[in-house]
Amino acid sequence: SPRISRLMASAGSVPAPPPQHGWAEHKNAEGKAYYHHKASGRTTWEKPEELKTEQERALGAAQTAWKEFKASSGKSYFYNADTKQTTWEMPEELKAAALAAGTLAAPAAAPAAGPAAAPAAASVAAPAAAPQQEASDSAAAAPSSENEEAAAEQAKQQFFGLLDSAGVSDSMSWEEAMKLIINNPMYRVLKTLSERKAAFLEWRDVRREERLEASRKALRQQKIDFLTMLKACAELTSRTRFPAVVELFSQDPRWQALEDELEREELYEEYSLSLERKEATERRNRRKEAMAEFRRVLAKAGVTVRSQWRRVQGQLEEEPAFRSLEKIDRLAVFEDYIRELEAAEEAYKQAAKEASRREQRLKRDAFRALLLSKHREGLITPRTRWKDVVDDLRTTDEYRGAVEQPGSTPAELFEDVVETLTDDYAAHRKVIRARLSSCQDGFTIVEGTTLAALQAALDASTEPEPMPPAWAVSFYLEDALDRIERDRPRRRASNSASPERETADGDDGGKRDKRRRERREDKDERRDDDERRRKKVKREKRDRRHRSEREGEDG
Repeated sequence: SPRISRLMASAGSVPAPPPQHGWAEHKNAEGKAYYHHKASGRTTWEKPEELKTEQERALGAAQTAWKEFKASSGKSYFYNADTKQTTWEMPEELKAAALAAGTLAAPAAAPAAGPAAAPAAASVAAPAAAPQQEASDSAAAAPSSENEEAAAEQAKQQFFGLLDSAGVSDSMSWEEAMKLIINNPMYRVLKTLSERKAAFLEWRDVRREERLEASRKALRQQKIDFLTMLKACAELTSRTRFPAVVELFSQDPRWQALEDELEREELYEEYSLSLERKEATERRNRRKEAMAEFRRVLAKAGVTVRSQWRRVQGQLEEEPAFRSLEKIDRLAVFEDYIRELEAAEEAYKQAAKEASRREQRLKRDAFRALLLSKHREGLITPRTRWKDVVDDLRTTDEYRGAVEQPGSTPAELFEDVVETLTDDYAAHRKVIRARLSSCQDGFTIVEGTTLAALQAALDASTEPEPMPPAWAVSFYLEDALDRIERDRPRRRASNSASPERETADGDDGGKRDKRRRERREDKDERRDDDERRRKKVKREKRDRRHRSEREGEDG
């Protein structure tokens, strides 16, 4: 009806709603298209799927190296990333993919393609018809500098591919190269002439470096092959001259591959030096093995320290090990072997001598231990003499062992022990006197004084010095009683000669007796000191004699 017709006409005049996907196409200052999604703020150089036509989707899904790009004029061109080929015409692979997707009509139905292409044109034009406000809002969201750098690098690599595919050489100038590529669509992938020339110069430097590196690798491989050829030849020795080498290998391809004659000669000289070092090492090893074998022959032949070379030489002259060595090497091996035998014999003698000395020292130590045990039993004191104990000691094994060894005699060992006891007793006697003097009422040894009484007096002393051993206390008491016994006749004579004086003096007589005893003790101490000095001198003489005897044995 007319009313329905008017409603439909009015509906056709209503503007189309904005696209629901939110993507809009924009162009940067250089005129290159980019795409912005207002809701998410995302920006990309790649055309979103929502804006692609059916044909573009079909081409994107095709399994091919061909890609579609837009020139600055807006015209599409196609680039193959594998073959570096560029063309304005759609490749057959993409055409087949478009036909399979139904987005491209067959050649016979070309006139009917107009209606089919209309939706695609409408879809492409839709973003351009977006409101001006949306374009201004998304202008601030242009791709970042990183994306621009990535796009510029991609364009430069495409230009490099153009130079490679067009047959441009790294020896050409920019003008020569431009003649080969100016008519190619990829020539304009870089916008300005300066960018193209800079990219060409960079490409030329890279290709020259690659060519030089390939040349170096080839030369290195030629040298390796040349040395392998030399090593494989068993006829070469360190004495082979270079002209002979030329005659041997002049027809070999590995020789001919290395064109520089000077390089060949230098390589051969280096190989000859290494061959000479190898031969010298082999000669040294053979000589060392032959000398070791000859040494084993000497050992089997029973050569001793007293063997003479002239006799050994006549005995072994038929041995192969003898003949394989030169005369000087044979003599050197023999002398080294004799020196080893002498060193072994000397070491054996030294070990035997050390064992003998150790055994002798053990015998002396055993006899000295026997003397000390007799001292602990009270049989040996600082006043004991050798003739008093020698009869009892002769029956012991320790005495016989001391007699058998060539060192100090048993009598000398006895004197050493007695002298040590005398020195020890002199120190202990001073301590005993100091402790007795520190007693509260004093303590004097008289006839009948017992060891227990003396020990009690020493224990009651306040002297800080340590208590002397029991043998020193006992010997001190015996020594004091002996002196009293020796002085008894003299005291009796003195008392009978002056009884009136002794009676008159009264208590003074006891004091005089004490002073006399002290003087006698001092006199005895001086006598003991003199005796110790004499024994010390005698011991030093004996030690010097023993040292001279040991030095004579060592010599």
